[in-house]
This record gives sequence, C-alpha cells and structure tokens, in this order.
Amino acid sequence: MRPDIVPGAIFPDYELPDHENVPRKLSAIRGEDPLILTLARGNYCPKEHQQHLELAANLPKIAVAYTKIATISTDTHHSSQEFRASIGGHWPFLSDPERIVQKGKRSGRRRAVLKDSWCVQEMLRCGTRHCGRGVRRGTGCGKSAVRGAG
Repeated sequence: MRPDIVPGAIFPDYELPDHENVPRKLSAIRGEDPLILTLARGNYCPKEHQQHLELAANLPKIAVAYTKIATISTDTHHSSQEFRASIGGHWPFLSDPERIVQKGKRSGRRRAVLKDSWCVQEMLRCGTRHCGRGVRRGTGCGKSAVRGAG
C-alpha cells in the first residue's frame, strides 16, 4: 500500500464506479457524517471476506453512531456486486480495477483525515459517535474515526 495512507494523512476525494456502476465521490457518500473507508484486495481474499462479514454484523451499531461506510476494492463491477451480496453489505462498494487509489492518482479537492482503527473499534464497543466534533452520546474517547477536511 502507499506510504501516504496512514493515520492522520489526508485521503483524496476519489470518484469511482459503485456496485451499480454509478460514479460516486467519497465526499458524496460521506456527506457531513464520519466515514469508515475500507481498502480491500477483493472478493477472492478470505481475510477481506471475513473482515467485511464482521463489519456487516456491526452495521446497526455503526448506523446508530451516524457513521457511513464505503469499500474500495480492486474488483471489477460484477465482482464488487458479488462481494457486496456475499457479505450482506448495505453500503457502497466502489470498484477500482485500474488501482487508481493504490497508484496514488488524485481526484477532487475535498478530502478526509484518516484516524487509527482504535477509534472505530471503540465506537463499536461503546456505541458513541467519534467525529472530531465531540461525542454525540455516551462517554467515548472524543477522537474521530474519519472526519472531513478541506
């Protein structure tokens, strides 16, 4: 993976086709809410499959925290559809078979600041919203999972 995709780094606002082959920008998916963004190798990988099954199982807790999810995979359009259906995902799966994200090609101006996965795990554990604007409910850590910038 690219060395610039690390906690605290700015993530570009990529526009990629989703599982329905409709071009979607990350900023449009995120809106004003935090975004959990997963970068997946694809449907073929059993580890990715298991991680996405666990993410899908936690979707009710994530939704209560007003948090969106998006997956960017190197799968083709049809493989993205299969991946999404096989794990029961109800969030956008963006297709990047040309590996635009992996190669570091930029698109758009709005970006997101990546925070470490501890915040996401803490959000799932305590049911709070970690968005950089404070915790909406509960007594969470006050850190952000992914917040908008720019």
